[in-house]
Amino acid sequence: LYQSGGEEGWTSARVAQTVSEAGSWGVVGFVLAFSFLQPLGVSGHVFCFAATALWPPWEATFLAWAGAVGSSVVSMGLARWVAYDFIRKRLPARAKVWERKLIDGGWWALFTLRLMTFTLHAVQYLVGVLPLPLSRVLTATALGYLPTVLLDVWLGGEFLRLLGWGD
Repeated sequence: LYQSGGEEGWTSARVAQTVSEAGSWGVVGFVLAFSFLQPLGVSGHVFCFAATALWPPWEATFLAWAGAVGSSVVSMGLARWVAYDFIRKRLPARAKVWERKLIDGGWWALFTLRLMTFTLHAVQYLVGVLPLPLSRVLTATALGYLPTVLLDVWLGGEFLRLLGWGD
């Protein structure tokens, strides 16, 4: 968008107005954009910062968290059910060491990994091909993402306000 010049005229106020006028579709659009664009390479932090510029902090926290978990579901789903063989064949030896640790380490190992790596693409795909119960993956992911989302939204929001990009 930036390269094409398509962002010209788009200010944070205009984006906020467009999302606000869209009502609940703006909320759904944000969560879906986070869920489907992050696996394609957009940083999850960008979406957290955008949420804090668009909504009050608690609402932004919930929506950014939902989008982050959604991006994991999409990434892990692609890894587990679409590109499993492709990804398994390309796992480096270092990743296979982590695979064993995550399988043997249980919920806390996965929670710690999610806490430390947030929505890092390689980790999303690694977790997607692990033979772990989906309930363990989802709960560890959701709770492991929460501290990063809180920091991004609350401290990131303050940083954006200091730069004059928010209310």
